[in-house]
Amino acid sequence: MADALAVDVAVTWAGAVGCIYYLYHSYMVDGSGNGTGQTRLLVAVMAALLGIRGFAWLSDSSLLEAFTFAMASWLPLVISLFIERVLRRHHPLWLKLFVLGTTVVFFLANLIVSMPGNHPWQVAFAICLAAVVLANAVCLLARRRASLSLAENRLASALLLVAALSVPLVVSDFRYLWGHFPVRLGAIAALLFVYVVLGSAARSLGIVGWTLRITGMLVVAAGLSALFALAMQGAHAKPDEIATLQGLPVAYAWLLLSAIFVNSRAISAGGGGNAFLRWLAHAPQDSVAAFRDALAELPDTATHVLLAASELGNYTPSTLRRLADIADGPVSRHFARNHAAAADSSLAEAAEQWIELLERHEMSHAIAVNWKEPRLILFNLPATTSVAVAELRLAIIQRLAQRIDRESA
Repeated sequence: MADALAVDVAVTWAGAVGCIYYLYHSYMVDGSGNGTGQTRLLVAVMAALLGIRGFAWLSDSSLLEAFTFAMASWLPLVISLFIERVLRRHHPLWLKLFVLGTTVVFFLANLIVSMPGNHPWQVAFAICLAAVVLANAVCLLARRRASLSLAENRLASALLLVAALSVPLVVSDFRYLWGHFPVRLGAIAALLFVYVVLGSAARSLGIVGWTLRITGMLVVAAGLSALFALAMQGAHAKPDEIATLQGLPVAYAWLLLSAIFVNSRAISAGGGGNAFLRWLAHAPQDSVAAFRDALAELPDTATHVLLAASELGNYTPSTLRRLADIADGPVSRHFARNHAAAADSSLAEAAEQWIELLERHEMSHAIAVNWKEPRLILFNLPATTSVAVAELRLAIIQRLAQRIDRESA
């Protein structure tokens, strides 16, 4: 039981950290809170609940248990307020009354009859909380899709999946009442919720995509749990499936927590992943020269040279353009080498010229600003750079430079 308690506390505190980090990220990214009030309220309640109950489980304090159930009694209300915000519609009156009654009754019951020590009240609360989650899931399922945007519909579908998964996870928190759950997993539901909310802002996924991601992370977590069990028991010990299963919730919570950190950085305006967008928003566009000077502020384009027509005397612009048109973006040495043995002799010649040009200047990529009055910008991407992402950025830089050149002509 001590091992089970340790797993319970580890998982619930991982959930609290995920919720607290979301709140920190939310205030740092969107301090105004425009449109996120209900989300923040729900996450704040979950953070307080998960954080307090970890201490309550460890200390076996009746006062902390009372605080835990006091916070839990607000879940039906804040969950429903959040779903109403997502759907941009009010729930039916009967559901509003049921949710409000559940919150008020069990909050007062916690003060009057001491719910932590009263099993019938705990069972009743578990049933009512599960009913509220299911009712909100039905509202998500029966939503008027035409009244919501594509992104809102995708979020609603993802939340529907989270709601379906959350019911058994939340019920498992009442392990001592049901006697069928070895570990309390309600914090996993909170982590899944935060993960989906942040992830929906970072990528466009349908319910199938989210199912695959959540399931894939569970498979990886099982592998990690088995590796930790092996490391703790030794290579010559008999495989212990119980140890692997006990570590699985912690491994899964850790993966979800890591994904929350990654997603929060991905959508953060101040995150490193958005450095290019920040640069693009302030890059000067009055002249190619000023735009080119601003390239020094980006890590991948800090090393670059501008070649005018006078510096391309040994090369034929029309021949160089032959391969550039095929690339439809930046031309790299790798791309040129792949076409050096082309059956088309003119294409092979263009590839050879590009290879010689890039190697002479010790550069890896080039973009064309103008072909009528030839101007090329050559770059040398660091070896550690993600080439696919860097080439996409270079393609954007190329189109913007070409437009600036045309407008300033």
